[in-house]
Amino acid sequence: MKLKTITTTARALAFARHAFWISLIATGSSLVGQKGSPFEPPAPPVIVANLGDEAKPLNIAEWIKGDAVDIAKGKGETVYVV
Repeated sequence: MKLKTITTTARALAFARHAFWISLIATGSSLVGQKGSPFEPPAPPVIVANLGDEAKPLNIAEWIKGDAVDIAKGKGETVYVV
């Protein structure tokens, strides 16, 4: 009789585990696409430039080290890391 009790308990735990996951999946899938949902898909990225386009000018409020650099002078010769 003891063996049957363990088997019944194991079945009950397995059922509870499956029921938990099924309810979690069902709840999550019903929330997808609803406004304010935590499962809302991210917005597509906005493309502001293509490879090879001219860079937009930098608007620097304050230079921390040194003065402004004229990037046009070093075009093709110097690599600038911003």
